[in-house]
Amino acid sequence: MLTGSTLDYASEFREVRDRDAGRAAATAARHPDYYAIEEGTALLLYALVRHAEPGLVMEVGVADGRSTQVILSALDANQHGRLVSVDVVEGVGAVVAGHPRWSLWIREQGRRTNRHFDELLTRAGPPDLFFHDGSHHYDAQYMDYQLAWQRMKSGSIFVSDDVDYSCAFIDFVRSCDVPSVVLMGRRKAIGVLLKP
Repeated sequence: MLTGSTLDYASEFREVRDRDAGRAAATAARHPDYYAIEEGTALLLYALVRHAEPGLVMEVGVADGRSTQVILSALDANQHGRLVSVDVVEGVGAVVAGHPRWSLWIREQGRRTNRHFDELLTRAGPPDLFFHDGSHHYDAQYMDYQLAWQRMKSGSIFVSDDVDYSCAFIDFVRSCDVPSVVLMGRRKAIGVLLKP
């Protein structure tokens, strides 16, 4: 089981969401609304981080930083852990800029993308929780999945948003031969794996 009941964290999450809504509104959105994670995904991330108490969370894809803010709020509640976010654009996640548990790493685009991401994973160390919400093109998604999975230790949690955009998640799960959970939101699907 990945978590206890998410109900344990639901009221806590609502307080965090309401508190952080003002900060998020103060930062002008630079990305389309459909880039943002859904409410159910935000609650899932919060509950997973609170329950698993990861030392290192790695997030691929930041945009306006809603998932970043949710993860950091859970880490703050745990009073433990750090978040390394990876994106291709400077200035993402303005709503959490300067947070002491957060660092943003910009990854190269183009032919060296995979090698550069692997270097970032090496520098960061093995993530206890990996969250992918970056490029949803099959090849990019699949390669990110593989590189992160290779670095993760047994018992680490793997989460990917928008697994319905390509077959990368399905093919990746088959290649790993591990059970997965896919949750449907209002407009997106999220996949979860536990590394054996």
